Amino acid sequence: MTDKKIFCNLAATTLAVTILFVCSQITIPVKPIPFTMQTFAVMLISLTFSPLQAISAVIIYLFCGAVGLPVLANFSYGLKSLTGFSGGYLWGFLFATVVMSLLRRNMDKNIFLIAANCIIGTMLICACGVLRLSLSLGLPQALKLGLYPFIVPAIYKVGLVVICILICQHLVQLNIFRLSAQR
Repeated sequence: MTDKKIFCNLAATTLAVTILFVCSQITIPVKPIPFTMQTFAVMLISLTFSPLQAISAVIIYLFCGAVGLPVLANFSYGLKSLTGFSGGYLWGFLFATVVMSLLRRNMDKNIFLIAANCIIGTMLICACGVLRLSLSLGLPQALKLGLYPFIVPAIYKVGLVVICILICQHLVQLNIFRLSAQR
């Protein structure tokens, strides 16, 4: 691997972490789980960056939060954030990124397959989050607080990701910018 390619991969991963951080701060603080744009960022990163860059970005983001950098939603941080009520969703980001990045190889151009991949990723994140909540609150309460309120916002986020992906694909076709490290 050349120095230029290593630099481009590091820059892309840093950009992905930054996108995830910024979207984490776009929040509506409700209890016990805030509404954020994190899932939007996870879907966008998983579908636009290479699998290695996307997975690395989520790992770095979670690590930064774990060691005390205030990068999580509402500038939260620490192991308590990763194991508390929101912890399941945060770990679900990593699981969803792995699955979505691997699935996207066969879904790059088809709008319906892109949306299906986003729905799969969202379902994985929600499943991890509800599982964690159910350990403390029981399944009925976990579904009531950690799934049902998020269904409509999730649909909007999937639509927004699909629109962003289509715009990026169109811009790439017009050669306005490149998504690869090649020149």
